[in-house]
Amino acid sequence: MSSEEYGRRVRRAGPPSRLGRDCLWAFFVGGGICLVGEILRQSWMLLYDQEMAGTLTSISLILLSALVTLPGWYQKLGAKAGAGTLVPITGFANSVVSAAIEF
Repeated sequence: MSSEEYGRRVRRAGPPSRLGRDCLWAFFVGGGICLVGEILRQSWMLLYDQEMAGTLTSISLILLSALVTLPGWYQKLGAKAGAGTLVPITGFANSVVSAAIEF
């Protein structure tokens, strides 16, 4: 069997690549988390100055992530969206709360 024939058989037998779809899914989920963060920041800026609003936004995102981690929803989202949930600060909160829950 030639290498071209082997390559054709592998492409025919293997599942199609989902890389593009997975990257888009991670991009939109990560962007959605950041959008929620920006909405929170703008809301906090109505009540406090810019520096305090940034701190309160981080605290709010960590709290929301911890609350979503408790019933296991964040893990399900992370399994589907991959790096889209790990990059924002919510990924850090999820890893801390997950370890605490397991302990």
